[in-house]
Amino acid sequence: MLEIIGFVQVDLFTALRVSAIWGHSRILFLVIFMLGLVPVLTNSFTLAHTNYEYFGHPIGCMVTGYGSFANVLTMFVYLGRSALIVQDSLVIVLTLIKTFHQWREARKSKLPLSISTCLIRDGVTYFL
Repeated sequence: MLEIIGFVQVDLFTALRVSAIWGHSRILFLVIFMLGLVPVLTNSFTLAHTNYEYFGHPIGCMVTGYGSFANVLTMFVYLGRSALIVQDSLVIVLTLIKTFHQWREARKSKLPLSISTCLIRDGVTYFL
């Protein structure tokens, strides 16, 4: 559950950042946030339909099966990861679009490293 809460926190921060860059756009916030919720939902379904067994010390709990949902759970893994790839792609493209103009103006003025340069450099590095 803590892992799922972590996904929601990162998703919320990402959606808020894009929304703020684009003038508090509610549509972009919802699109980015919903894409980030896909793995939360798929992971929750997977956790609910996974069988665990306690084997005692030192092994602890282990997954012993996925019931009749094994194929569905595999599809959910692909769905969740695909949604995150689309979300990250949108975030980097939207960030680049908004910061490119500022970056170009700073280069023309020969200003030192600006926040736009940091966003472009760090955002592309993170995405790659």
